[in-house]
Amino acid sequence: MSHKFKIAILGVGPIGSIVANALSLGQSGLDIFLIDQPFRINQLIQSGLLLNDNAPLRPEKDHLIDSLNYLETHSMDIICFCTKAYSLNTILPLLKNKISPKTLLISIQNGIDCENLLQASFPKNPVARMVVNFAGGIEGENGKVTLNWFHPPNAVALVEPGSAEKQLDVFIQAMSKSGLATEQVPGLEIKKNAFYKAILNSALSPLCALSNLTMSEAMASSCRPLVTQILEEGLAVAQKIGFNYGEHALSECLGYLEKGGNHYPSMWHDLNNNRMSEIDFINGRIVELGLRYGVPVPHNFMLTSLVVTKEIHAKTRLAEHTPAYLQIPQ
Repeated sequence: MSHKFKIAILGVGPIGSIVANALSLGQSGLDIFLIDQPFRINQLIQSGLLLNDNAPLRPEKDHLIDSLNYLETHSMDIICFCTKAYSLNTILPLLKNKISPKTLLISIQNGIDCENLLQASFPKNPVARMVVNFAGGIEGENGKVTLNWFHPPNAVALVEPGSAEKQLDVFIQAMSKSGLATEQVPGLEIKKNAFYKAILNSALSPLCALSNLTMSEAMASSCRPLVTQILEEGLAVAQKIGFNYGEHALSECLGYLEKGGNHYPSMWHDLNNNRMSEIDFINGRIVELGLRYGVPVPHNFMLTSLVVTKEIHAKTRLAEHTPAYLQIPQ
């Protein structure tokens, strides 16, 4: 590779760590920069990037960055947004005028329409969306990351085909060579995939977070009928906006969730560590679309309301930031 690609991983939690590790192992000649808050960067400086029982990946210290200002003076070929979806509302204004219009921006996040926020903030940049088909967690003082499972392949697409095809191809090849098979799909298909992933997340993430059950415990409990109803609501909303997943979609969703394993979803970790969750971009978005198009979504509404209430109680969300679709008309 004649040009040494510079890739910034913005957000080095479980997803960002797994992506960074894959890119580092999958393609020589890539220059990987890890950007996060000082606490996480200090973990990486002290312990390296720890993934499962692999030898720690030790990036050069000047590739471990604790400020977004770094991007103003260091141009990147690709920036991977691996933060929680809600943080985009804070991060994107801070990145204004700091990013080259040639930089490919890839949303690697849970939730519906994250890529739309990138497009709105950076209309001159090429934007891609990736839907990962793996799950991980992070724990301990050293920030060790665990890759819990991977059901290949991951999917990625440019929202609008254009000049970033070569950049995206470098990314795909590196991910795939590392063992995390990743395939390019059409732009409309990635939105359909992202919505499907959100439906899956909507069924267990808030339920496990609120009930203190792992994914496998929830699927084996009396909660299973509720999981089914949540899935049915999400699939009905998807159908209304033009995403048809086939006549066996419900059973396929249930089969997928049964493989989730005996671990807690990220929303459980968020609520139990007094952090804001991604509920607005998952169940909340399903509620918003359901109300807009006349599709009943009572179970998603209930779960969204409960999670938002817990966030307000924990002071991770201001009461005035309650989503409009949950507010009682005056």
